[in-house]
Amino acid sequence: MGGKSQSKKPTSFRRGGNEYRVGDCVLVKLPKGKPGVAKIRGLAPAAGGNTLPTVEVCWFYRPEETSAGRKQSFHAVQEVFRSDHIDTIEADTVAEPCEVHTWEAYMELEEISETDFFSRFTYKAATEEYLPKKIAVHCQCNLPYTPDEFMVQCNECAEWFHPACIGLGDIAEEELQKQTSFSCPNCTAVPTSKKQRCS
Repeated sequence: MGGKSQSKKPTSFRRGGNEYRVGDCVLVKLPKGKPGVAKIRGLAPAAGGNTLPTVEVCWFYRPEETSAGRKQSFHAVQEVFRSDHIDTIEADTVAEPCEVHTWEAYMELEEISETDFFSRFTYKAATEEYLPKKIAVHCQCNLPYTPDEFMVQCNECAEWFHPACIGLGDIAEEELQKQTSFSCPNCTAVPTSKKQRCS
């Protein structure tokens, strides 16, 4: 049969002792700054004399890379946003594998490394829109929970608080962790017969 033979579409590639496949999350070397975080969407045959395939990725954005920027009391160090930004990169810019966990899975990790991230927002790069538009907030400061900030939970109303926000900033975190029971100022101010309403 005539016709040109087509290059077989690769299913994986190896670099630096690691094998990468579609669906893997990776750190990508950038011209400057921190490595980019991306998920491999597809692989195409090597072109232009390269021995490694061309890699299609979908980027995760760090908070400081979005239009609103990073808010120190809002965003965790290892937080990234899923995005709709699709790009093509060279395989030799892939630095190492990483993991982007759901919020729930990240909170269950016993050990967290520099290559463990979590995502609870989606960022639409073209429209600069964040989804979901709202998430649960806690404490008297009305900020979302972040794993970088120590919080204590009230046994009565199950709400979370930053110790400093409720006047406990002078008590060591270790001491608060040892407490088997804690009641927030809102609940301690409510008579015992009415505490069931604090929920």
